Amino acid sequence: MLKQIRSPHGVSESISKVNKEAKELVGGVIDMIREKDVLFDGRNQVSNEEVIERMKEYISDSNELKELYEEDKRATVELARILRNNLRTEYKNNSLQRIGKLYNDHDLFSGYYKPAVIDAYVKTTGQLTQRNVYSFLYDVVSYMRYYLPKEYKN
Repeated sequence: MLKQIRSPHGVSESISKVNKEAKELVGGVIDMIREKDVLFDGRNQVSNEEVIERMKEYISDSNELKELYEEDKRATVELARILRNNLRTEYKNNSLQRIGKLYNDHDLFSGYYKPAVIDAYVKTTGQLTQRNVYSFLYDVVSYMRYYLPKEYKN
């Protein structure tokens, strides 16, 4: 990403070029990582396709953030916190007895989605920092892939 520009101000132009490219990269990732509503909200039927799509979104978002980590660790931490908050919200919601009773018969709720969210969320404890964010993102990808039903794995 760093391109050497020859000029009297070479170093500062190289740095500003990197900063501009990093901001563009961060902007693209920010568009993807956003707060999400819980999937199993107790009001709507949830299709298997929606569950798979959400699991794949978590995988995709985490992979994007892992790529961003090399360019901008600070931005990665901030965006990973949004991702983790989404997982926290899902975790708390899915743990409600009311939700468990409503979706107990759903093909993917109890055996796939709920444990994937639980494992991805509780694995990393404490505040996300530049030291542990990459591990958190790796765990999210790993657990979501592990619990993804075989017929939907690529």
